[in-house]
Amino acid sequence: MPGVRRATVAVALATMLGCTPQAPTGPAGTSASAPPGGGSPTPTSQVSSQGAAGAAFAGQVLVYAVHGFNPTETAAISRRLGVPVTRAYTTERQLRTANAALTIPVSVLYTDAAAYSAAAGQPDLAGPLKAGVVLAVGEAALRHAKVGDRMRFATGADLPVTAVVDAHLIGGHEMATAIAALVPPTAQASSYLLVGGLSVATIKAGVAAAVPTRAVRVKTTTQNGYLSSTDTVLTQLQMKQLFGEFTVQKLPNGSLVPGASWVTSHIVDRRITQLGVVTCNKGVMADLTAAMTEITRRNIGSIVHTADFQYEGGCYNPSVIPFSNGGALSAHTWGVAVDINVDVNPLGAAPHQDPRLVAIMRAHNFMWGGTFLRTDAAHFEWVGPTVKH
Repeated sequence: MPGVRRATVAVALATMLGCTPQAPTGPAGTSASAPPGGGSPTPTSQVSSQGAAGAAFAGQVLVYAVHGFNPTETAAISRRLGVPVTRAYTTERQLRTANAALTIPVSVLYTDAAAYSAAAGQPDLAGPLKAGVVLAVGEAALRHAKVGDRMRFATGADLPVTAVVDAHLIGGHEMATAIAALVPPTAQASSYLLVGGLSVATIKAGVAAAVPTRAVRVKTTTQNGYLSSTDTVLTQLQMKQLFGEFTVQKLPNGSLVPGASWVTSHIVDRRITQLGVVTCNKGVMADLTAAMTEITRRNIGSIVHTADFQYEGGCYNPSVIPFSNGGALSAHTWGVAVDINVDVNPLGAAPHQDPRLVAIMRAHNFMWGGTFLRTDAAHFEWVGPTVKH
Protein backbone atom coordinates (compact mmCIF):
# COMPACT_ATOMS: atom_id res chain seq x y z
CA MET A 1 0.00 0.00 0.00
CA PRO A 2 1.95 3.06 -1.21
CA GLY A 3 0.23 5.48 1.16
CA VAL A 4 1.12 3.43 4.20
CA ARG A 5 4.67 2.97 2.93
CA ARG A 6 5.21 6.70 2.47
CA ALA A 7 3.83 7.41 5.93
CA THR A 8 6.15 4.82 7.49
CA VAL A 9 9.15 6.25 5.77
CA ALA A 10 8.18 9.78 6.76
CA VAL A 11 8.19 8.73 10.41
CA ALA A 12 11.57 7.02 9.99
CA LEU A 13 13.18 9.98 8.26
CA ALA A 14 11.70 12.46 10.72
CA THR A 15 13.18 10.43 13.55
CA MET A 16 16.55 10.25 11.82
CA LEU A 17 16.51 14.03 11.48
CA GLY A 18 16.08 14.45 15.21
CA CYS A 19 12.33 14.47 15.89
CA THR A 20 11.47 12.39 18.92
CA PRO A 21 8.41 10.14 18.50
CA GLN A 22 5.98 9.61 21.34
CA ALA A 23 6.39 6.49 23.43
CA PRO A 24 3.66 3.91 22.86
CA THR A 25 1.63 2.65 25.77
CA GLY A 26 0.60 -0.78 26.88
CA PRO A 27 -2.99 -2.06 27.11
CA ALA A 28 -3.50 -0.38 30.47
CA GLY A 29 -1.91 2.89 29.43
CA THR A 30 1.42 2.09 31.07
CA SER A 31 4.28 3.96 29.44
CA ALA A 32 6.71 1.70 27.61
CA SER A 33 9.52 4.24 27.65
CA ALA A 34 13.00 4.10 29.15
CA PRO A 35 15.60 6.82 29.70
CA PRO A 36 17.58 7.74 26.58
CA GLY A 37 21.33 7.78 26.29
CA GLY A 38 23.10 11.09 26.09
CA GLY A 39 25.97 12.18 23.90
CA SER A 40 26.94 14.32 20.99
CA PRO A 41 25.61 13.71 17.47
CA THR A 42 27.41 11.25 15.22
CA PRO A 43 27.24 11.86 11.44
CA THR A 44 25.51 9.12 9.47
CA SER A 45 24.05 8.53 6.06
CA GLN A 46 20.29 8.40 5.75
CA VAL A 47 18.53 5.25 4.60
CA SER A 48 16.46 5.95 1.52
CA SER A 49 12.70 5.69 1.21
CA GLN A 50 13.18 2.25 -0.29
CA GLY A 51 13.35 1.10 3.33
CA ALA A 52 9.59 0.83 3.67
CA ALA A 53 8.29 -2.59 4.64
CA GLY A 54 6.93 -3.53 1.26
CA ALA A 55 10.09 -2.74 -0.71
CA ALA A 56 12.74 -4.50 1.34
CA PHE A 57 14.33 -7.91 0.68
CA ALA A 58 12.89 -8.37 -2.81
CA GLY A 59 13.85 -11.83 -4.10
CA GLN A 60 15.31 -12.92 -0.75
CA VAL A 61 14.45 -16.26 0.83
CA LEU A 62 14.60 -16.95 4.58
CA VAL A 63 16.34 -20.16 5.70
CA TYR A 64 16.57 -21.24 9.33
CA ALA A 65 16.99 -24.30 11.54
CA VAL A 66 16.66 -25.05 15.24
CA HIS A 67 19.77 -23.55 16.92
CA GLY A 68 20.83 -22.01 13.60
CA PHE A 69 23.70 -22.97 11.30
CA ASN A 70 27.32 -23.21 12.41
CA PRO A 71 30.06 -21.80 10.14
CA THR A 72 30.78 -25.21 8.57
CA GLU A 73 27.11 -25.76 7.75
CA THR A 74 26.75 -22.24 6.39
CA ALA A 75 29.73 -22.74 4.10
CA ALA A 76 28.36 -26.07 2.92
CA ILE A 77 25.00 -24.50 2.09
CA SER A 78 26.64 -21.67 0.17
CA ARG A 79 28.80 -24.11 -1.84
CA ARG A 80 25.85 -26.35 -2.63
CA LEU A 81 23.69 -23.46 -3.78
CA GLY A 82 26.52 -21.82 -5.69
CA VAL A 83 25.72 -18.36 -4.32
CA PRO A 84 26.82 -16.35 -1.27
CA VAL A 85 24.43 -16.29 1.68
CA THR A 86 23.81 -13.53 4.19
CA ARG A 87 24.27 -14.59 7.80
CA ALA A 88 22.18 -13.04 10.56
CA TYR A 89 22.75 -13.50 14.28
CA THR A 90 20.04 -12.59 16.76
CA THR A 91 20.85 -12.14 20.40
CA GLU A 92 19.52 -10.67 23.63
CA ARG A 93 21.60 -7.88 25.15
CA GLN A 94 21.12 -5.72 28.22
CA LEU A 95 21.10 -1.92 28.39
CA ARG A 96 22.47 -0.28 31.52
CA THR A 97 20.23 1.74 33.83
CA ALA A 98 20.95 4.12 36.68
CA ASN A 99 20.57 1.14 39.04
CA ALA A 100 23.54 -1.20 38.51
CA ALA A 101 21.43 -4.20 39.55
CA LEU A 102 18.79 -3.59 36.87
CA THR A 103 19.09 -3.78 33.09
CA ILE A 104 16.76 -3.46 30.09
CA PRO A 105 16.68 -6.48 27.75
CA VAL A 106 16.81 -5.67 24.02
CA SER A 107 16.79 -7.91 20.96
CA VAL A 108 19.77 -7.23 18.69
CA LEU A 109 20.47 -8.30 15.13
CA TYR A 110 24.16 -8.69 14.29
CA THR A 111 25.15 -9.09 10.65
CA ASP A 112 27.66 -8.21 7.97
CA ALA A 113 26.90 -4.65 6.92
CA ALA A 114 27.59 -4.98 3.19
CA ALA A 115 25.90 -8.35 2.71
CA TYR A 116 22.82 -7.50 4.75
CA SER A 117 22.25 -4.07 3.22
CA ALA A 118 22.55 -5.61 -0.25
CA ALA A 119 20.04 -8.34 0.65
CA ALA A 120 17.66 -5.68 1.97
CA GLY A 121 18.06 -3.63 -1.21
CA GLN A 122 19.35 -0.79 0.96
CA PRO A 123 22.99 0.05 0.21
CA ASP A 124 22.75 3.16 2.41
CA LEU A 125 22.13 0.91 5.43
CA ALA A 126 25.70 -0.43 5.42
CA GLY A 127 27.29 2.73 6.80
CA PRO A 128 25.03 3.05 9.86
CA LEU A 129 25.42 -0.67 10.63
CA LYS A 130 29.22 -0.33 10.59
CA ALA A 131 29.30 2.87 12.64
CA GLY A 132 26.98 2.03 15.53
CA VAL A 133 23.48 0.72 16.20
CA VAL A 134 20.47 1.12 13.93
CA LEU A 135 17.21 1.40 15.87
CA ALA A 136 13.73 0.40 14.75
CA VAL A 137 11.29 3.32 14.81
CA GLY A 138 9.40 1.76 17.71
CA GLU A 139 12.61 1.20 19.65
CA ALA A 140 13.59 4.83 19.20
CA ALA A 141 10.23 5.75 20.69
CA LEU A 142 10.81 3.50 23.71
CA ARG A 143 14.27 4.97 24.26
CA HIS A 144 13.19 8.56 23.44
CA ALA A 145 16.30 8.35 21.27
CA LYS A 146 17.46 9.97 18.07
CA VAL A 147 20.49 9.77 15.83
CA GLY A 148 23.58 10.76 17.83
CA ASP A 149 22.32 9.46 21.18
CA ARG A 150 24.21 6.54 22.65
CA MET A 151 23.19 3.05 23.71
CA ARG A 152 25.11 1.90 26.78
CA PHE A 153 25.22 -1.85 27.31
CA ALA A 154 25.83 -3.84 30.46
CA THR A 155 28.86 -5.43 28.78
CA GLY A 156 30.53 -2.00 28.68
CA ALA A 157 29.91 -1.35 24.99
CA ASP A 158 28.88 2.27 24.36
CA LEU A 159 27.65 2.79 20.79
CA PRO A 160 26.07 5.70 18.93
CA VAL A 161 22.65 5.55 17.31
CA THR A 162 23.43 5.93 13.62
CA ALA A 163 20.00 5.53 12.01
CA VAL A 164 16.34 4.89 12.78
CA VAL A 165 14.47 2.71 10.28
CA ASP A 166 11.31 0.73 9.70
CA ALA A 167 11.47 -2.42 11.86
CA HIS A 168 11.01 -4.61 8.77
CA LEU A 169 14.47 -3.55 7.60
CA ILE A 170 16.08 -5.19 10.64
CA GLY A 171 13.91 -8.28 10.89
CA GLY A 172 11.59 -6.87 13.53
CA HIS A 173 14.41 -6.60 16.06
CA GLU A 174 14.85 -3.62 18.34
CA MET A 175 18.25 -2.71 16.99
CA ALA A 176 20.91 -3.93 14.59
CA THR A 177 24.67 -3.53 14.20
CA ALA A 178 27.74 -4.86 12.42
CA ILE A 179 29.99 -4.05 15.38
CA ALA A 180 31.31 -7.26 16.92
CA ALA A 181 31.50 -5.70 20.39
CA LEU A 182 27.87 -6.75 20.85
CA VAL A 183 27.98 -10.19 19.27
CA PRO A 184 31.24 -12.05 18.60
CA PRO A 185 30.44 -13.45 15.14
CA THR A 186 32.76 -16.45 15.09
CA ALA A 187 31.53 -17.95 18.35
CA GLN A 188 27.89 -18.43 17.43
CA ALA A 189 25.75 -20.19 14.89
CA SER A 190 23.90 -17.99 12.44
CA SER A 191 20.30 -17.64 13.62
CA TYR A 192 19.12 -17.52 10.01
CA LEU A 193 20.30 -17.04 6.45
CA LEU A 194 19.04 -14.91 3.58
CA VAL A 195 19.51 -16.28 0.07
CA GLY A 196 18.77 -14.39 -3.13
CA GLY A 197 18.58 -15.24 -6.83
CA LEU A 198 17.22 -18.77 -6.47
CA SER A 199 13.77 -20.31 -6.25
CA VAL A 200 12.42 -21.72 -3.00
CA ALA A 201 12.42 -25.21 -4.50
CA THR A 202 16.08 -24.93 -5.52
CA ILE A 203 17.08 -23.64 -2.09
CA LYS A 204 15.15 -26.38 -0.28
CA ALA A 205 16.85 -29.07 -2.35
CA GLY A 206 20.29 -27.53 -1.92
CA VAL A 207 19.98 -27.03 1.83
CA ALA A 208 18.66 -30.59 2.30
CA ALA A 209 21.69 -31.93 0.43
CA ALA A 210 24.15 -29.73 2.34
CA VAL A 211 22.80 -30.42 5.85
CA PRO A 212 20.72 -33.62 5.49
CA THR A 213 20.30 -34.22 9.22
CA ARG A 214 18.86 -30.80 10.03
CA ALA A 215 15.19 -29.80 10.21
CA VAL A 216 15.03 -26.61 8.15
CA ARG A 217 12.43 -24.09 7.05
CA VAL A 218 12.68 -22.18 3.79
CA LYS A 219 10.16 -19.41 3.11
CA THR A 220 9.60 -16.05 1.47
CA THR A 221 6.86 -14.78 3.78
CA THR A 222 6.26 -15.09 7.51
CA GLN A 223 3.26 -15.04 9.81
CA ASN A 224 4.28 -11.82 11.56
CA GLY A 225 5.58 -10.11 8.42
CA TYR A 226 9.23 -9.90 9.53
CA LEU A 227 11.88 -11.79 7.55
CA SER A 228 13.74 -13.45 10.42
CA SER A 229 13.67 -16.69 12.38
CA THR A 230 11.33 -15.00 14.88
CA ASP A 231 8.62 -15.43 12.29
CA THR A 232 5.53 -16.97 13.88
CA VAL A 233 4.96 -14.90 17.04
CA LEU A 234 5.13 -11.32 18.27
CA THR A 235 8.60 -9.82 18.31
CA GLN A 236 10.05 -8.52 21.56
CA LEU A 237 9.56 -4.98 20.32
CA GLN A 238 5.89 -5.69 19.67
CA MET A 239 5.60 -7.17 23.16
CA LYS A 240 6.98 -3.98 24.64
CA GLN A 241 4.68 -1.80 22.57
CA LEU A 242 1.64 -3.81 23.68
CA PHE A 243 2.47 -4.56 27.30
CA GLY A 244 5.06 -2.02 28.36
CA GLU A 245 8.77 -2.42 28.95
CA PHE A 246 10.37 -3.71 32.13
CA THR A 247 13.80 -3.83 33.68
CA VAL A 248 15.17 -7.20 34.78
CA GLN A 249 17.30 -8.34 37.68
CA LYS A 250 19.64 -11.30 37.28
CA LEU A 251 19.33 -13.75 40.16
CA PRO A 252 22.20 -15.91 41.45
CA ASN A 253 20.82 -18.91 39.52
CA GLY A 254 21.10 -16.92 36.27
CA SER A 255 17.39 -16.31 35.74
CA LEU A 256 16.08 -12.88 34.79
CA VAL A 257 13.14 -11.53 36.79
CA PRO A 258 11.04 -8.55 35.62
CA GLY A 259 10.89 -5.50 37.85
CA ALA A 260 8.31 -5.54 40.61
CA SER A 261 6.43 -2.48 39.37
CA TRP A 262 5.78 -4.06 35.95
CA VAL A 263 4.71 -7.34 37.52
CA THR A 264 2.32 -5.52 39.84
CA SER A 265 0.81 -3.59 36.92
CA HIS A 266 0.49 -6.45 34.43
CA ILE A 267 0.48 -9.88 36.08
CA VAL A 268 -2.76 -10.98 37.74
CA ASP A 269 -4.41 -14.10 39.15
CA ARG A 270 -7.77 -15.22 37.80
CA ARG A 271 -9.87 -18.34 38.27
CA ILE A 272 -10.74 -19.62 34.79
CA THR A 273 -13.00 -22.55 33.99
CA GLN A 274 -11.13 -25.70 32.91
CA LEU A 275 -7.80 -24.36 34.18
CA GLY A 276 -8.35 -23.26 37.77
CA VAL A 277 -6.33 -20.33 39.13
CA VAL A 278 -4.15 -18.85 36.39
CA THR A 279 -1.36 -16.29 36.80
CA CYS A 280 -1.07 -14.44 33.52
CA ASN A 281 -0.74 -11.05 31.84
CA LYS A 282 -4.02 -9.20 32.28
CA GLY A 283 -3.86 -8.19 28.62
CA VAL A 284 -4.52 -11.78 27.46
CA MET A 285 -6.93 -12.89 30.18
CA ALA A 286 -10.05 -12.03 28.18
CA ASP A 287 -9.04 -14.20 25.21
CA LEU A 288 -7.92 -17.08 27.44
CA THR A 289 -11.15 -16.93 29.43
CA ALA A 290 -13.23 -16.85 26.24
CA ALA A 291 -11.42 -19.91 24.88
CA MET A 292 -11.95 -21.94 28.04
CA THR A 293 -15.56 -20.76 28.31
CA GLU A 294 -16.19 -22.06 24.79
CA ILE A 295 -14.76 -25.44 25.76
CA THR A 296 -17.10 -25.56 28.75
CA ARG A 297 -20.10 -24.48 26.65
CA ARG A 298 -19.41 -27.23 24.12
CA ASN A 299 -19.08 -29.81 26.92
CA ILE A 300 -15.63 -30.94 25.79
CA GLY A 301 -13.74 -30.21 28.99
CA SER A 302 -11.89 -33.52 28.80
CA ILE A 303 -9.57 -32.08 26.15
CA VAL A 304 -7.92 -29.97 28.87
CA HIS A 305 -6.03 -31.79 31.63
CA THR A 306 -6.78 -29.44 34.51
CA ALA A 307 -4.67 -31.18 37.14
CA ASP A 308 -1.67 -31.26 34.81
CA PHE A 309 -2.07 -27.55 34.08
CA GLN A 310 -1.85 -26.80 37.78
CA TYR A 311 1.07 -29.20 38.27
CA GLU A 312 3.38 -28.53 35.31
CA GLY A 313 1.57 -26.14 32.97
CA GLY A 314 0.80 -22.51 33.73
CA CYS A 315 1.36 -19.11 32.19
CA TYR A 316 3.56 -16.50 33.90
CA ASN A 317 7.00 -17.97 34.51
CA PRO A 318 10.07 -15.72 34.13
CA SER A 319 12.50 -17.69 31.99
CA VAL A 320 14.70 -17.56 28.92
CA ILE A 321 14.33 -19.58 25.74
CA PRO A 322 16.59 -22.66 25.96
CA PHE A 323 19.76 -22.44 23.86
CA SER A 324 18.95 -18.91 22.66
CA ASN A 325 21.84 -16.54 22.00
CA GLY A 326 22.23 -14.25 24.99
CA GLY A 327 19.22 -15.65 26.83
CA ALA A 328 16.19 -14.38 24.89
CA LEU A 329 13.14 -13.86 27.09
CA SER A 330 10.42 -16.48 26.87
CA ALA A 331 6.84 -15.41 26.20
CA HIS A 332 6.12 -16.84 29.66
CA THR A 333 8.19 -13.99 31.11
CA TRP A 334 5.61 -11.64 29.63
CA GLY A 335 2.77 -13.85 30.91
CA VAL A 336 1.28 -14.24 27.42
CA ALA A 337 1.75 -17.98 26.84
CA VAL A 338 0.08 -20.97 28.47
CA ASP A 339 1.22 -24.57 28.57
CA ILE A 340 -1.70 -27.00 28.39
CA ASN A 341 -1.52 -30.82 28.53
CA VAL A 342 2.23 -30.88 29.10
CA ASP A 343 1.93 -34.48 30.32
CA VAL A 344 1.34 -35.76 26.79
CA ASN A 345 3.15 -33.03 24.85
CA PRO A 346 6.81 -32.84 25.91
CA LEU A 347 9.05 -30.32 24.15
CA GLY A 348 10.28 -31.59 20.79
CA ALA A 349 7.92 -34.57 20.66
CA ALA A 350 5.14 -35.29 18.19
CA PRO A 351 1.97 -33.34 19.13
CA HIS A 352 -0.85 -35.03 21.00
CA GLN A 353 -3.38 -32.22 21.30
CA ASP A 354 -7.04 -32.52 20.46
CA PRO A 355 -7.61 -30.59 17.21
CA ARG A 356 -10.63 -28.91 18.79
CA LEU A 357 -8.43 -27.36 21.49
CA VAL A 358 -5.98 -26.07 18.87
CA ALA A 359 -8.80 -24.60 16.78
CA ILE A 360 -10.45 -22.89 19.74
CA MET A 361 -7.21 -21.39 20.99
CA ARG A 362 -6.37 -20.15 17.50
CA ALA A 363 -9.81 -18.56 17.22
CA HIS A 364 -8.98 -16.61 20.37
CA ASN A 365 -5.59 -15.31 19.15
CA PHE A 366 -3.23 -17.99 20.47
CA MET A 367 -0.53 -19.43 18.19
CA TRP A 368 0.02 -23.16 18.68
CA GLY A 369 3.56 -24.34 19.36
CA GLY A 370 2.83 -27.60 17.58
CA THR A 371 3.57 -25.75 14.33
CA PHE A 372 7.00 -24.51 15.47
CA LEU A 373 10.05 -26.00 13.79
CA ARG A 374 11.02 -27.39 17.17
CA THR A 375 7.60 -28.60 18.23
CA ASP A 376 6.25 -27.40 21.56
CA ALA A 377 2.73 -28.76 21.34
CA ALA A 378 1.75 -27.86 24.92
CA HIS A 379 2.55 -24.21 24.19
CA PHE A 380 -0.12 -21.68 23.18
CA GLU A 381 1.22 -18.16 22.74
CA TRP A 382 -0.97 -15.07 22.44
CA VAL A 383 -0.19 -13.18 19.23
CA GLY A 384 -3.26 -10.98 18.85
CA PRO A 385 -5.28 -10.63 15.67
CA THR A 386 -2.48 -9.37 13.39
CA VAL A 387 -0.21 -12.45 13.23
CA LYS A 388 -1.40 -15.12 10.78
CA HIS A 389 -1.98 -18.41 12.57
